Amino acid sequence: MEWLIDLIGPGHTELASTLVLYSFVIAAGIFLGKLKIGGISLGVTFVLFVGIIMGHFGYIVNPEVLKFQVGPGFFSSFKKGGVLLNGLAVLIIALNVAIVLSIFYIDGNTGIEALVGVMSGAVTNTPGLAAAQQTAGSTEAINIMAMGYAAAYPLGVIGIILSMLIVKAIFKIRTEDEIKAIEDEIESSQQKPLILSFEVTNKLIDGKTLYELHQILDCDFVVSRLMGADGKVIIPTSKTELHVGDKIFVVIGPADEMKFQGVIGHEIEMDWEEVQSQVYSRRIVVTQSKYNGVPLGDLRLHTAYSLNCTRVNRAGVDLLASPNLRLQMGDRLVVVGDLNDIERLGVRLGNSMKRLNQPNLITI
Repeated sequence: MEWLIDLIGPGHTELASTLVLYSFVIAAGIFLGKLKIGGISLGVTFVLFVGIIMGHFGYIVNPEVLKFQVGPGFFSSFKKGGVLLNGLAVLIIALNVAIVLSIFYIDGNTGIEALVGVMSGAVTNTPGLAAAQQTAGSTEAINIMAMGYAAAYPLGVIGIILSMLIVKAIFKIRTEDEIKAIEDEIESSQQKPLILSFEVTNKLIDGKTLYELHQILDCDFVVSRLMGADGKVIIPTSKTELHVGDKIFVVIGPADEMKFQGVIGHEIEMDWEEVQSQVYSRRIVVTQSKYNGVPLGDLRLHTAYSLNCTRVNRAGVDLLASPNLRLQMGDRLVVVGDLNDIERLGVRLGNSMKRLNQPNLITI
C-alpha cells in the first residue's frame, strides 16, 4: 500500500503523484464549476479553488513537470471600442496600485510583498502575480505573495459576482432578453441574402435617391446595377435617382423582401449577364492582413473605385455587404463595375490565393 500512499498522499513531488494531483484538481474543479447556486456557477475558476484547498492540506507539485505561458491577444481588442475599454482597464489598475501604496505608506506594518499578492488575488490577476514573483528577490517573498493571493482570491471572485448582480439589478437587465438579442443578431448576419430584380412602379418614390430610399425602408440592401428607360446600365451611387420604369438588381436580406417589394414595385425575371454593358461582376479575395477587421464602408468603393460590393462570401456563407461588416482574411467580395476599377481594387486587397496558403501570424 505504500505505493498508493506515495501516489495520492500529500507532500510528494514525484512525476506520477504530480500528474495525479493535477488531474484530480482539474477534474474536480471542472465538475464543481458546473454546479449552480442561485443560478450562478464559477466555471473553470473552481479549478483554482480546488488547488488552494489541496495546498492547504499539504499537497504540492513539482514545478518542473508543467510550465505555462500566458500571451493575451492585446491588439485584437482595439478592433471595436478597444481604446476606451483598455483605457478603463489601465485606470482600474492605476487605482489598485494607488490603494496598495496608500495602505503601505499609511499603515506601515504590512509588507509590500503581501500587499502585491493581495492586490493580484483581489482582482483575480494570476498573470500579474506571476510577473511580481519573477521580480522578487527571495523565496520568502514569493511565498508571501502567494499566500496573500490565495487569501484574497476567493473574496475577489465573490466580489466581482456580487458587483455584476448589483449592476444587473440597477439597470434592470434581463439575461433572457440579452441572449435573445445576441442570437437574433447572429441569425440575421448569417442569413443568406437574396439576389433579385425589381422594376420601379411606385410613383411616390419617383425622383428619390438611393440614400433617401435607405431612409424610407430602414433596412440594409445593395443596388448592384440599374437600367434606365434608355436601356443603359450604370453602377448606382447613393446620389442616383430612381424613376418609374427603372430596373434594378438588388441584394437584400430575406426578411426585408416584402417590405422592399411594397415600396419599389413588383419583382421581375431578368438575366443581367446577357445585357450588353461595360459593367462586370468579379470576386476579389482579401489577402492583405492590414484589412483584417476593417469595416467594408472604410474602403470607399463608390468614391475611390466607382464599384459596388453586393455581398461577401465568408467560409462558404454569403453575407449582405453592409458598411459596418468587418472584413476578415479570406473573405471573397463580389464587386460590380468596370474591369479596370475591379483590378485596381484587387491589387489593394491582395486577391492572391497563394497568400492564403501561408500562415499569417499577425492575423492569428
